[in-house]
Amino acid sequence: MEFGIKEVTEPSRVLTGRVLLKNAAMKHLPVKTTGVIPKDKIDDCLEILKTTEVTAPIKKGDLIIENILGLGVDVIAARRVK
Repeated sequence: MEFGIKEVTEPSRVLTGRVLLKNAAMKHLPVKTTGVIPKDKIDDCLEILKTTEVTAPIKKGDLIIENILGLGVDVIAARRVK
């Protein structure tokens, strides 16, 4: 029941996406947030991800964006790229 109430009053999601990747065979690096993002901030976060570039090598779990939008949630690499 608590989940249902929270979902109605404060909907939030773990965000997954991708950022541009340089110096690798792949063009994009999959990323995810370390916690939940309020649903009304997801589009703003995706805009930031769309313009973020990182350079390989990257290890899974590497910090990509610290404290995105001041929400207290980081964005980390979801996979390793040599």
